[in-house]
Amino acid sequence: MSTVASEETVGWVLRKQDFDALLTVLPVLKEQFKLFLQGTDVLCYLQERQQLNPDSAEKWISRATKNINVNKPVLPVSRIHFDISEHKGAPLGIWLGLMLDGIPEALVIGAGTAHSALSFSLLAGLFFSNYPEALSSSSGMRQQGMKFSTILLMWTVLMLMTGLLSALGSIYFAGVSNAVFAFTQGVAAGAMLTMIAQTMLPEAYIKGGEVVGFSTLLGFLTAIFFKTLE
Repeated sequence: MSTVASEETVGWVLRKQDFDALLTVLPVLKEQFKLFLQGTDVLCYLQERQQLNPDSAEKWISRATKNINVNKPVLPVSRIHFDISEHKGAPLGIWLGLMLDGIPEALVIGAGTAHSALSFSLLAGLFFSNYPEALSSSSGMRQQGMKFSTILLMWTVLMLMTGLLSALGSIYFAGVSNAVFAFTQGVAAGAMLTMIAQTMLPEAYIKGGEVVGFSTLLGFLTAIFFKTLE
């Protein structure tokens, strides 16, 4: 909304950094501003004027409230737009990486079941590696504005495809040579490492910060632990 002065007027400008400073020294202003952020007007403004999806709008409000509680500046809404545009392809990249890894991996797993039962460590390792990746990718897709039905369809297709390839691997891939096995496993491992190095780790560091190093180490130790249970 714009206004036009009909006579000589003196205007005062409150810069953002000054407003942030006032929030740190005026508890009443801080509490009232937090209540204002929780109102429906702010949520509607973020969705209608700033073109944020509901998840991103809620994320900005939550982050702003958290910053106010610890006397940190409120990040501008443009930061959300930057994060979305900067990492727009990351969620789809994770999905594609899992697909490229899942094709040869499913064939190898299917071929392995023709000779022996699946080990507990393998099942646990697959769950603890694929579940966080799928969760991160799905969350990113939602932030990009993709429909829930589209995301569900993508993961359903991937699930059915790997299941079918495992069945085919147990039938047609069981008698192949060790060289073919090694090549297939190498392709699967290479696809996974490429996706992790190019997409997952940079994305995780930007969103999570230094805790990424600890979580990576924890995941590695978890995989080793399940391996010792064999």
